[in-house]
Amino acid sequence: LIKKLSPILKYLYEQGQIKIKASKDEVEVEFFNGSTIKVLPAMDSSRGARATILVYEECRLLKKGDVDSIFEPMLHPRQSIFLQKEGYSSDKDYYEEGISIYITSARYKAEWYFRLFKKVVVESFVNRKVPYNFFAADIYTSLKYGLKTEGEWAKIRKTSAESDVRMEYLNEAMGEVEDAYFPLELLKKCQRLHKAFRPPTDIEATSNR
Repeated sequence: LIKKLSPILKYLYEQGQIKIKASKDEVEVEFFNGSTIKVLPAMDSSRGARATILVYEECRLLKKGDVDSIFEPMLHPRQSIFLQKEGYSSDKDYYEEGISIYITSARYKAEWYFRLFKKVVVESFVNRKVPYNFFAADIYTSLKYGLKTEGEWAKIRKTSAESDVRMEYLNEAMGEVEDAYFPLELLKKCQRLHKAFRPPTDIEATSNR
């Protein structure tokens, strides 16, 4: 993004106005105005960081418990410099609430992200105190803006499974039919074997272990 897609960011980077620090546990981008962007793993080692905006990339792959206990406590109102001046510090109308942004491709309705998505849609219409918003797009948005080509889309439709096309490219969250006797969540849980059988190796079989 910095070196290829944005001439302005590339210029600032070459002038030393944007600095990138990378380590085994995190990546940090520091800008000339003091703002920073940090990329942190979904682990306990990330606890204690602070942020005014949280972005969860492919949030459905994260554990809801980690999101609630590790990352959401990081949020705090943005501490703008002008809030320290007389006449502003005591006026809470100038405070900027922390923002959480969830990004993901659609998969199954039984996953936690879809329940949160439905809640956000409702809250965006009924909540007058806390602002909510949502945005959904599919492959046709990518085609319009040149992120994908018609040829790529035709190839995907021919070579990919129908379920993958519907979920990954048409942005459909798939689930069971209404009033289904076996919900999809139950079936997915049964697909995971907690005590799987492992056949013995040749050495174990010959040694009667």
